Formats: sequence, structure tokens, C-alpha cells
Amino acid sequence: MTAGLPEEDSFDTRSEASGASSSSSDTNPSISSVDTESSISPKIRRSHMNRERSFDKKKSKSPVAVQHKKPTAQKSTSKSAYDYMTKLNYLFRETRFFVIKSNNAENVTLSKSKGVWSTLPQNEANLNQAFREGRNVILIFSVKESGKFAGFARMVGESRRDVPTVSWVLPHGLSAKALGGVIEVDWVCKNSLSFTCTGHLYNPWNEGKPVKIGRDGQEIEQKVGAELCRLFPEDESIDLTPILKKSKEAARLLREKGGRVAAYKEISYSVDRKDVRNVVDFDDMLLDAFPIEPKEQLTMVRKETISSRNFWRYI
Repeated sequence: MTAGLPEEDSFDTRSEASGASSSSSDTNPSISSVDTESSISPKIRRSHMNRERSFDKKKSKSPVAVQHKKPTAQKSTSKSAYDYMTKLNYLFRETRFFVIKSNNAENVTLSKSKGVWSTLPQNEANLNQAFREGRNVILIFSVKESGKFAGFARMVGESRRDVPTVSWVLPHGLSAKALGGVIEVDWVCKNSLSFTCTGHLYNPWNEGKPVKIGRDGQEIEQKVGAELCRLFPEDESIDLTPILKKSKEAARLLREKGGRVAAYKEISYSVDRKDVRNVVDFDDMLLDAFPIEPKEQLTMVRKETISSRNFWRYI
């Protein structure tokens, strides 16, 4: 603490005390007999105390610096969640959703490990048709009487019978021959979601019943199905990029076949005082005009003109 006193070397009490005689100490007290603190002026003492406080503040800054790093981690987490939702929104474009009910958890576990599924012929026909006509088909799995959804997956293709059969755990009395072919799937999320988290969702395509209620193969209205899948916690073990590439490729193949990828209403608008009716395919944030018959009554419009006019409305 004495390092902060000004010109303290001139007050070396030890050297002056040794050189002083006993006689002189009786008449003229030496510096060693004087209280050191009393010899310091109040102004110097205050200065010294201020320096001590400043030093203590500097030592206490390190914990504060550690606390400042927490918002950075939170910001990184929020960005990751935003990126995940962005990918899901891309995947859910032009998508149909179906509930898959399994009799036991073993079959769902087998599906997650092998990336396949099999169902009854009537469900198989509906799923195959949905896959042919749309860009994505999402299967939302649930084990009967489990009280939760077990995850969701995207169909990779139609069912096939020219692949090795899967040893499913079947209920008593049900033969493997009663099942359809093998459907390849890509699991988007293998995490579970409790039914208690879905109480606000109702399926208008099942008489408005809660989304948790439905037979095996029940289709869910598009907006409700997408919202249901967004409730699942993110599965960080799955890379969505390959799945999104397959979705994009499916959209390209549909366009080549001349099919409509998105469900858009025909919209009437005026361009250069001419009535034009178009169906629009909204893919990769670009607008392309596809004319409707009869062709001679239509006028093709450039992308720039279409995108500059807010004429389209998604169903």
C-alpha cells in the first residue's frame, strides 16, 4: 500500500532512527517516534484510497466480461432456430401430410433405423397417388395409445415390391402378405411430441377433430399439418440439406411433366389494358407464368412484370 505515497524514500524511519542519539531524542523527537499516518496529509490519504478503489474495480471486471458472452450464445441459438424453421418452410411447400398409426413402437424404431415403411394396400394407393401428384408427402408417425407423435418423415418414392421385405412386428392374425410394398422414407425428425402440445390444432379434413385423432392413413389439411410438424423439437442429428435437394428435384420433374406444382387460384388482372389469366408456380422465389387454355386468348407476361405487381394469392 505504501507504494502509492509520494516521495516516501525521504521518510526512511529506519535509517534516521539508527543515526539519532539518545540525548537528541529527549529534546527533539526523531521522525521514527512520529506516527507515520499522522504525517500524511488528508489530501494524500484520499488520493491513496481512491487508487485502491480503482484497483479493486479492475479486478472485478473479469466476471462481468464472462457474463457478456451469454447474449452471444443466445443469439447463435436463435439464428440456428431461424435457419431450421426456414428449411422446414421450404420443405412444406406444395406438401401433403398423412398420419401413420403403428400398432407398436418396435416398427417405428425399425423404420427410423432402415428408412422404410409399409402399410395396408388402401393406404398405399393413396400415398402413391399423393407422391405422383405433389412435390412432398410427409408421414407423421404415432404409436397407438402412446399419447404422442413419434416424429415425421418424407416419402422418397412410391412403394416397391422388388426390394427385400422387412421383418415387421405384426399383430396376431395379420400376415405380412396383407401389407403393401416397401416405401422408402427420409426421416426429418425422430423426436417425439406429446399430444398435450397439439390441443390447439384441429383437422378440418377429419370433421374438425383434434389432430391427434385419426385413423391410419388419415390426411391432414396442409396448414394444420405444417404447423404440427413445426411443433416438434429440432432433431440436430439429421441434415436437412439432402432432403431439401430431393424436394427441389421432385418439383423440377413435375414441371417437366407439365403438372402444376403449387395450388394457386386463377387470378384475373390487367396488363396494358389486356385481360390475362394465369396459373403461377411459385418455386425458388421466382414467378413463372403458365398460360391456361385456350392459348390464343392469353398473353405471356415477363417475370419482372408479374413480380412487380402483387397479383398472386396463395391458397
